[in-house]
Amino acid sequence: MRQGSGSAGASFQQIGRDFSGVSLEVRPAYPVYCIYADESGKTGKYLLVGSLWVLRSYDTMKITSAINHRKKELDFKGEIHFKEINKGNLKTYLSLLGAIIQNSSAISFKGLGVLRSGLYSVDDTLNKLFYHMVIQGVAEENKSGRAVLPRNLQFRKDTEELSKDKLSIMEIELQLQNASKSIFNDNLYVDVVEVEDSSISPLMQVADLFVGSISRLLNKEEGKEGPKDIFAKTFLEAFGVDTKSEALEGLSECVRFS
Repeated sequence: MRQGSGSAGASFQQIGRDFSGVSLEVRPAYPVYCIYADESGKTGKYLLVGSLWVLRSYDTMKITSAINHRKKELDFKGEIHFKEINKGNLKTYLSLLGAIIQNSSAISFKGLGVLRSGLYSVDDTLNKLFYHMVIQGVAEENKSGRAVLPRNLQFRKDTEELSKDKLSIMEIELQLQNASKSIFNDNLYVDVVEVEDSSISPLMQVADLFVGSISRLLNKEEGKEGPKDIFAKTFLEAFGVDTKSEALEGLSECVRFS
């Protein structure tokens, strides 16, 4: 559009001067860690956090599309939730898992947990678990060469309660920003730290399936194997986890599933 003459042109120039002194932070043109995180085990032996990592930003749409397409094929209504798995829908959930596996070339799963007994504050512990899971996960991905720094970081966790979510996000974001400087020498740009409603996020629903699966293995009481156990083992073994390993009992550091 051509710039007009007279007052219109003067107005445009004035606007330019008004904004000339404003310094806007520009997001670096780095690849992205897209992290979708959830929690489990508030009443179990282990308190856990788990996360889906998408290592190529455009794959978020690819995986989302694949899940939605499979849900449509299966006439699946509503959210995918680990707690909803039962004998009647196990095959449906395994089919949905198949869609995830088929589109898993740029994803990994990471979990972190501690014994719940003796914890002073579950909420504070969860914030620390989320933070350490991300920090250890970034270090692993960078060291392995699978997703090297520098990178932008987008961290999203499932919504809980409004007031609690605000405090949680503030704390996690502050700690991640500090780690960006002190641990990663500003090679990790903290771009997004926010909550996301799982009801509109298939990727958050995948995170729920993952953390539900590790929680099922670590927090399961004695008894007959049921549909949730079958799904949990199938999910984790599909991503290279030995579900019969005693090492799972020592889930004290970030466990990489990729």
